[in-house]
Amino acid sequence: MLTAKDHVSAIKAFLSERHADATKLRLATEDDSAYLLQLRLDPSRNQNISATSSDLAAQAAWMRAYAGRHAAGLEAYFVIEVDDEPQGSLRVYDYLPERDSFCWGSWIIRPGAPSATAYHSVILAYDLALGALGFARAHFDVRQANLSVWKFHEKMGARLVREDALDRFYEYEAEDYRQARMRLLKFTQKRDFS
Repeated sequence: MLTAKDHVSAIKAFLSERHADATKLRLATEDDSAYLLQLRLDPSRNQNISATSSDLAAQAAWMRAYAGRHAAGLEAYFVIEVDDEPQGSLRVYDYLPERDSFCWGSWIIRPGAPSATAYHSVILAYDLALGALGFARAHFDVRQANLSVWKFHEKMGARLVREDALDRFYEYEAEDYRQARMRLLKFTQKRDFS
């Protein structure tokens, strides 16, 4: 994986390279606080994510603190856009240099988003983290009750490493992603993985 000091420039270069794609990621800013809060408070989307206060000022404060973590190369929070319209969010965070691993989450696709948005955004997240940022693997957890999402990850090749009453914990190797990506070429927006 790249050093933390190189993450910001690698993310910037990746986003620039992908700027013409129909589905793309855009770094979230404090100005996105209301949109991100709206996503997180949507009752059709928030049953399986961490509880969020409805206080917009608290969300804006969280985004200001996040900006510092992003500048330090510790995480990245994105708005998913399709044809320049916001369709959701995702975050790459919890970098574990000793395991050459990252976590991703805060993945929320708004109701009514184009049907390919989920696959496109996942491919973008993995292309960024396993490609441009140079991680060897991902680690993440999914709520037990979030059946459609953990089945999605398992179809992509993620391996369940443990579970408890609340969550399922996964690891996903870069090579597993390369193999899954070959099956999902129609969702790659005609981009190669490097």
